[in-house]
Order: sequence, then structure tokens, then C-alpha cells
Amino acid sequence: MREQDSRLSTYLRASRASLLPTLTYTEFADVCTQTICYILFVARLRTETNAHTDRTRIADLIPATDPLVRGLLEYIAAPCLHARIACMLEELLALLDGAGLPTGAHQAGKEPLIYFYEAFLTAYNPQMRAARGVYYTPEPVVSYIVRSIDALLKRDFDLSAGIAGTHELHVLDPALGTGAFLHGIIDHISAPPPQRNRQALQALLPRVAGYELLPTPYMIAHISLSLKLATMGYDLRTDAGELHVYLTNALEATQPGQQE
Repeated sequence: MREQDSRLSTYLRASRASLLPTLTYTEFADVCTQTICYILFVARLRTETNAHTDRTRIADLIPATDPLVRGLLEYIAAPCLHARIACMLEELLALLDGAGLPTGAHQAGKEPLIYFYEAFLTAYNPQMRAARGVYYTPEPVVSYIVRSIDALLKRDFDLSAGIAGTHELHVLDPALGTGAFLHGIIDHISAPPPQRNRQALQALLPRVAGYELLPTPYMIAHISLSLKLATMGYDLRTDAGELHVYLTNALEATQPGQQE
């Protein structure tokens, strides 16, 4: 138990250093609980329909690049995980295994990866959902807005490549949530031909940023966007680049050198 406490203490210190210096033990436990539930859900989606989700392989299923998410993945998958915690995780996985997810839902980039959190928070903490305004834009609306912006850039700003422009454009989502709009932009510029648009995506990623106020959606965005890019053959763990996703209040002045 002491070893596991040491791991969690290290994770708490890292979370305070990289996310919120004022993070309390209660808030830390809540962020971990929510993020773990999402991780298990994603792992279930990425497991074959009739197969059991193996807790010890979860870190291999999710190509997360954020060090805090990676640390939590490794904690979940540890063979020496405390028996009580391991039992609770196995119960959650068994519940998800029996949920009857549709065939093909295990493929990364599907809509549940983005919109699961809103439904989860409705049941888990409806007061927080209402207080923080966690209501996500439906995918068809996201697609329409992204396509409309692309058309305006081409028509009114003389950017022939629109959103896929390689040098002129910077994209900022000030209320990122779990990353629905950044997913929409990636979907838009990843249409055929794949090689040309892979190059456009690689050029655009350094100029795409998102700000999120809540810690759990912030970490979920890291996971969902990493999975999205992985389906396109773009692995942030090996390819040059990083996700510019920040935990901050877009309505307040940020401190210089704020970390991702």
C-alpha cells in the first residue's frame, strides 16, 4: 500500500506543478476518478467487441503524450496495483464489457470519444455540469461551422487552401472541452488525398491551440486528440510535434511560461 501511496503522491505533486498549484486532495481524487472512468471507456472502445478489456494492457491501447495522462495510464495497468483498487477497476471494466457497444465502436476517432464526458458528468456531478456549462456542440454543427470558416477564409481572406493553409493560419479554441472543434478541423483537412493532407496537418498542428478551464476535459482532450491523430498514422510520441492544449481560463490573463 505504501508503494501505491507513493505513486499517487508523486502524481499529485506533478499535477500541482503542471496543472493547478492549488489542487487539493479532494479535487485531485475527483480528477483521477473522472479521468480513470474515461480511460476505461476508451479502452473498451478500442477492444474487440467480444473480448475482455485487459487492465494491464490499457497503457498500450492509448497513445497519450501528456506525461500526467501517461502516468495515470501506467498506474492503472500496474500488476502490483492495490487489490481493492484493482477490484474496483475490474468491476468497471466488466460493466463496460457488458454494455453492448456497437460493432466498430472500438475504432478511435468515433463520436463517443468526444461526447461521452457530457453524459458522464450528467450522472456523476450534474451540479458541476450546470455550473461550468458542460454542454457540447453536436458533431453536425461542428462540421458546419468548420466548413463555413474554411469557405470564408478562401472567399474573403484570399487563402486558397482555407483551414489547410500551411503558414498563414492560427487556430485557437478558447473553450476546448474534450476537443470537439479541434477534432472537426482535423477531420476537415484529412480528406483525400491523404499524403497531401498529412503534410498540411503536420504543418498546421504547431499553430493549433486549445484552452480548457476544467482539469478532466483537459486531459480527455489530450487522449481523444492523440487517438484521432493515431488513426491517421500521426503518432505524437514519435513524430515531431506536440498538442498545444492548456489548462487555463481564456477570460483571464495567463502567466508567462504557463505549462501544457
